[in-house]
Parts: sequence; C-alpha cells; structure tokens
Amino acid sequence: LETPHVYVCGLLAAGTVRKPYESSLVITLAAGDDEAVALDEDGIDYGTEAFAVFGGLVFLRGAACPDPRIYASRDAVARGVPRTTWTRLKRPALPGDAKIRVASVDATEVARVGARVAIASTDWDDALTETRTVVASRRTTGLGVELTLDAPLTFAHGGTEPVAAEVASLSRNIAIVGAPGCARRAPKPRCGHVIISHTPHGVVCGVEFSNLGAHTTLGKYPLHAHMCGNASALAFAANAIHETHHRSLVVHSTSDALFAHNVAYDGTGHMYVLENGLELRNSIVGNVGMVTWPPAPAWSCPGHRCAGDGGCSFGVGDAIEACGSRDDDHAEVFWLANPEN
Repeated sequence: LETPHVYVCGLLAAGTVRKPYESSLVITLAAGDDEAVALDEDGIDYGTEAFAVFGGLVFLRGAACPDPRIYASRDAVARGVPRTTWTRLKRPALPGDAKIRVASVDATEVARVGARVAIASTDWDDALTETRTVVASRRTTGLGVELTLDAPLTFAHGGTEPVAAEVASLSRNIAIVGAPGCARRAPKPRCGHVIISHTPHGVVCGVEFSNLGAHTTLGKYPLHAHMCGNASALAFAANAIHETHHRSLVVHSTSDALFAHNVAYDGTGHMYVLENGLELRNSIVGNVGMVTWPPAPAWSCPGHRCAGDGGCSFGVGDAIEACGSRDDDHAEVFWLANPEN
C-alpha cells in the first residue's frame, strides 16, 4: 500500500492474540511531491506523510510476536518472556567470518532466513557495527544457533560475556516505511512519521519502521506515543526501527505503557526518548540500540524554549515558541527525562 496518509479514528488491525499476522504487509508513506496536501484533522497538522492515530485503536501483531505475553503482560515481560528479536554472540566473531554463532534459540527473528541483522560493535567506535543478511541457520545442541551470512564480516566482535555483541534482526513482516528519496529533500530530510495519540489502548508488535522522521522537526518521529495518558493497555514491543532521520521511539505524556524488546539501529538524535518528564511508571524492558548520530545541521534552538519574538523555525511550517531539542547534539541510545519508569 502506498499512500500519503493513514488516519485512524476507528479500528485498524492485523493479526490477533491467537494468530499473529504472518503475510507481508508494507505501508509506504509517500505524498509524491512537495505540493502535496497536508493531513489536517482535529485541528492537528500531521504534515504531508503520516500514519496518525487520534483516539482510535491500532492492533498490529506481526510474526515476531508469537507469544502474546510480550505485549499483554508487564509482569511476564519482567520475569522473562522469550525474546525473538535480538540475542548475543555465543563466541567471538573475527574479520573474514561468514558464519557466526548466537546464544539464544528463542531469537527466531534473528535466525530467520532472509532476515537482515545488525551485529553490534564491541569497540569504542559504534561505526564498527555491521549489517548482513542471514542465508542459512542451524540449531546446535547446547551451542545456540549458527548463522550463515551473505558476506564475511569486516570487523571483530566480542563473543565472551560480559562483552558479547548484540545481534539484532532489522526485518519484520509488517513494515511502515518512508518514501524513496525523502531523505534528499531540501533543506533537510523530511520523511513520514507515525504517531499514536490520545488513546490508552493499542498494540504495535513486530513492525518494522524505516526511512522515517522529519529531521529536527518537533513531533515528527518514526514511532511516537503522544499524550496517551494512563495507558496500561498500550504496548510497543518487538519492533525494528532503523535508518531513521529524527530519533527512534519517542514517548510523550504517556504513562503505565509497555515498551519491550524493540531494536533501534542507525538513527539521528536520541533513540529511546521520554520527552518531557510527565511519563511515569512505563515498563521499558530489553530494548537495544546501535549507532546513533547527532543531527546535521543541528537544531536551530539550543534549549527547551526559543528566545526572541520569532520563536523557532524547524525548516517547515510556522515558527513556534517551544523548542524540541533535548540535547540531541550529544545523541544517546536512551534519553529518559524521568527516572520513575
């Protein structure tokens, strides 16, 4: 499906609790040109390319979520639900290796033939993280899973605890992606975004988000829980968020939700963000991030608010007073504004 907008004020579902969605579903957010009409609903300007939920219900349950406890039970996740999306090396991997051994047989998404995986750097330089495609996998009794890669590794990766590289799947059978070429838009990358707002219910599990986010633009993130209130029935789990242009997963004024076993790779700015300190009692469990870059150019505003009568200009739309920068120039994997989570 290629469309400028998806707007959900009712119900959108793929997969059920008993049977996850196992076919391919790809939604490309593409407006076609700069003259496209913005989505403006309920007094909110979502921009020209958006997957937006306002008070509606979204239940996306992909193949990476065979066990419903991953999105339905905070207690089960805390105790240790099988993690399908990432694992660690079972033994060191050396330059030239085309086969690697990973620790967990539960990481079915990592071992899936055709999956694109990221092997984290165990050096000080996270640019030594590498991506490869799995062409074969084989379980070995007591020794984890052997993965055959489409090309040999370039760098060494530690495989002995406590320094064992994470190996994470970037592929999901449900995907929401930005338009081809959106990263080349002037004056800075402006791609589609996904926002789930004003609803305390929903599941986004086993979904791939890539080529999304509007560079240093307030509110336009690859995956965004926005003002969902006390949301104990809201869960983002087992998702892959990669090659994005403005953060990865952002939570704003949303409490009691579950964010578990997600993977973020190659993003601009902070990856996992609790935006303003009003986020309380969320369960943030088993998420991994690799390779994050400061935005270039940097935010045009240095702090939380903008000085002067003109406010902040984010490169698109009208100038506003609030500044979205959270010190993204020093990009971190986790930026948590409130420790009560």
